[in-house]
Amino acid sequence: MVITKKDRQYFSKEKGVVLTDNVSEIFLDVVCPMLNGSKKEWRFSEGDDGMEFSASVEDEEFLSSVKTGEISWASGTSILAAVRTVQSKNVRTKTERTVLEVKGVFSPAKGDVDVDDIKEKCVDES
Repeated sequence: MVITKKDRQYFSKEKGVVLTDNVSEIFLDVVCPMLNGSKKEWRFSEGDDGMEFSASVEDEEFLSSVKTGEISWASGTSILAAVRTVQSKNVRTKTERTVLEVKGVFSPAKGDVDVDDIKEKCVDES
């Protein structure tokens, strides 16, 4: 039996059922900023004991400020943001997060950012 591209639609998984869909305002530690202003693959945590997660960022004004270097980055930089969290269930529970709006950027230290240090933290470890 040969499966063609045309047959793929019959083998795709359902997206699942949405369990929760919430927007909340929270502080996030920026683990891996996308200095090129990309929306995807930002990494955050919810503090020292918080789990690290990836999220997309939809705030165009914030992304533009990142891309132009208007916002400087240092270890420990945090943001206050409106974050949408959607949990869905198919076979497993999946959580997707989207930063809708960045309301503030907070840096514990003033000064230049070690871009090489940020790049090292952002290397895919898989």
